[in-house]
Amino acid sequence: ATAGDKKITLTWSAVENAAQYRVQRLVGSTWTTVATPTATSCTNGGLTNGETYSYRVLALVDGKWNGASAVVKATPKASVIPQNVKATAGNKQVKVTWSAVENATQYRVQRLFGTTWKTVASPTATSCTNGGLTNGETYSYRVLALVDGKWNGASAVVKATPKA
Repeated sequence: ATAGDKKITLTWSAVENAAQYRVQRLVGSTWTTVATPTATSCTNGGLTNGETYSYRVLALVDGKWNGASAVVKATPKASVIPQNVKATAGNKQVKVTWSAVENATQYRVQRLFGTTWKTVASPTATSCTNGGLTNGETYSYRVLALVDGKWNGASAVVKATPKA
């Protein structure tokens, strides 16, 4: 079980001759089926971050549901890596925007200089404009978030080419 932001992804080994699987989540004291995939993975979304969830998987072999797997637990948590990062080119500038990271107190917007990432802005908002650029040159950016006093992993890299 791998936790994500408001979701948990479950994967398991294939059972020989299984036609289908039944993924169950413990709700109170009752096992409730949340998915019936034919593949050996599924994602259970719409969950509450910070709450621990328990799962088990059953296999349908020769028309019969077999015993349940061992129980696994996971706790979804908000992503600490900025998502939906976009770079929009203007005249001699690039505006970088991203979605807010839960509990982030500051961000670092970094630009690639050769092979080195350097911070060009440290905003508390979810956008910044990097000016003084050369039109026609392509610039690469990434964003980091400060959550609970710790700088977390960088976002996906985005590129933009300013133009007049």
